[in-house]
Amino acid sequence: MIDWSGSFPRDRGGARRLTSAAVNCGWSVRARGLALVTGSALLLAGCATAPDESGFAATGFGAPAAAADASPAQTIAYARSLADRGQTEQASAVLQIAAMRNPESRDLRAAYGKSLIATGQYREAAQVLANAHTPDSPDASILSAQGVAADNLGDHRAARAYYQRALNIEPNNPAILTNLGLSYAMTGNSAEAIRILRTAVSLPNATPATRQTLATLLFTQGNVTEAEQLFARDLTPEQARSNIEWLRQNRS
Repeated sequence: MIDWSGSFPRDRGGARRLTSAAVNCGWSVRARGLALVTGSALLLAGCATAPDESGFAATGFGAPAAAADASPAQTIAYARSLADRGQTEQASAVLQIAAMRNPESRDLRAAYGKSLIATGQYREAAQVLANAHTPDSPDASILSAQGVAADNLGDHRAARAYYQRALNIEPNNPAILTNLGLSYAMTGNSAEAIRILRTAVSLPNATPATRQTLATLLFTQGNVTEAEQLFARDLTPEQARSNIEWLRQNRS
């Protein structure tokens, strides 16, 4: 299932980056962009496709109809199903139309802002997300998404401030901790990144994406044995070997 209450894929661009595992599984993947490996998301994570909870698949509605005729919850579910199938740009378009037609819906605005991150439109995402909640009623998932946008725009200090504010609300959220850890990894502080990611992985609600992100970073620091063990927790032996082999081949 896509975790629309959390963060979205992060593609910070640039000539050198490392893609965390499972980035093509939808918007639940926490982060991308450690400075090591170029290329698209090739790591394997055995992604599952979420069911379409919107009802549109059965009725044959398309994106315009979804935006025009559905409730905000239905539209978000429909967009989520599109994202699960790799149609992130179409999902974002659905949410944009729906947000314009339902300006009072903060849920739609938040989902649209996060979808802009998924499509690499970080500056636009920052603008939308800033209006998706209020200072007197902050939302941890939106704060975390704002951090992702800031990291992608190169403002790491602001990004970490967003993550810390989010952690003040949800201190044991592994998704937010993962984003914070990867923010440090982006600026070359691998030791702090690993420390934070280990905390995230130790939590009972840690996800495979969080564990595989730590595994990837550990590999880049030469801790191959622990990286292999972490990959093996959630992947088949063949998938784990493929991840390690891909990392070896793409090490710069």
